[in-house]
Amino acid sequence: WFAVRRAIPKGYGVRLLALLALGGFQGALGWYMVQSGLVNRTEVSHFRLSAHLISALLIFAGCIWTALDLRTEARTGTHSPARLTGLSIAVIGALAVQILLGAWVAGLRAGQVASSWPLMNDHLVPEGIDWSSGPLFALAHDPYLIHFVHRWWAWGVAVLLILFAQRVKLLLRPASIAINAALGTQILLGISTVMSGIALPLAAAHQAVGALLLASVVWGAHAIGDNRPHLTLKIAG
Repeated sequence: WFAVRRAIPKGYGVRLLALLALGGFQGALGWYMVQSGLVNRTEVSHFRLSAHLISALLIFAGCIWTALDLRTEARTGTHSPARLTGLSIAVIGALAVQILLGAWVAGLRAGQVASSWPLMNDHLVPEGIDWSSGPLFALAHDPYLIHFVHRWWAWGVAVLLILFAQRVKLLLRPASIAINAALGTQILLGISTVMSGIALPLAAAHQAVGALLLASVVWGAHAIGDNRPHLTLKIAG
C-alpha cells in the first residue's frame, strides 16, 4: 500500500522489503518450531525455539533502527543512515549470545535444575553435567552446563554494557540511562526468576525486559553510528 502510494522514503524500499520478508520467515519458523513438539514429545526443540526468538528480535531491532533513521532524516532533510560500528557489533553480539543461551535454558527447562544463587545447588560448577558426548555437545544440550554458562556469561555482558553505556552517554544521555536501567532490572529479574523456582510471571518479565534491553542497546548503537554528531548532541539536549 505504501509502495503503491509512493509513501516510502527514498532509500528505504529494500530495507522495508527485507523486514517484511523476515516477518514471513518468522511465521514459517514458528510453525517449524511448533512442529517439533508434535512428534513423540510435547516440548519444542530448544534450537528451533532460539531461532524463532532470535529472528523475532532481529525484526524488532531492525524496525527500531529504521525508525531512528527515519526520525533523523525527518529532522535533517538528508538521507544518511547510521552505521553499525565495531564496538556496537561486539556488544550486540555478546548480548545475542546471552539471549540465545536464555532461549536454550527455557527450551530445556534448565532453570529448574537449580533454584539457588549465586551457587548452583551449593556448587560453583554444578554437579550432574554429562560430558560423555564431549564438551561441545554438552554446551548445546546439557541443562546444567547451559544454565551455568547463562549465569556467568551474563556478568561479562553486564560489564560490556556498562562500558558501552558510558560511551553512549557522551552522545545521547537518555539512551545511556535506558541501557543501565534495563540492565539492572534484567539482572534482578534473572536472579529472582531462578530463586523463585522459575515462577511464570517472573520468567515472562525476564524475557520482556531482555527485549527492552536489546532495544536500548540498539538505540545507543544508533547514536554512536550516526553520521551527524551535531544532531545527536542536539537530541540529547
